[in-house]
Amino acid sequence: MKERDHVEKIVKDIIRRKDPKGYYIIPAEKGVLKFIKDKDILIENLGTYVILRTKSRRVAERLARMFAEKDLIKF
Repeated sequence: MKERDHVEKIVKDIIRRKDPKGYYIIPAEKGVLKFIKDKDILIENLGTYVILRTKSRRVAERLARMFAEKDLIKF
């Protein structure tokens, strides 16, 4: 149960705010790229990490939850 609470906290932290251009930002390890299938996600490569940007709250929440469960989110 504690891990689920931790995942939910990460998801809420990501979806509660947007960048100035209106994108939700998901910082993650580069390994998440194999899970990205949506064309509306902007990807900024930072070496071993990537920044994913999406305007869709639903997509941001889905990705954040999936990556948090796999411990791929990086702050």
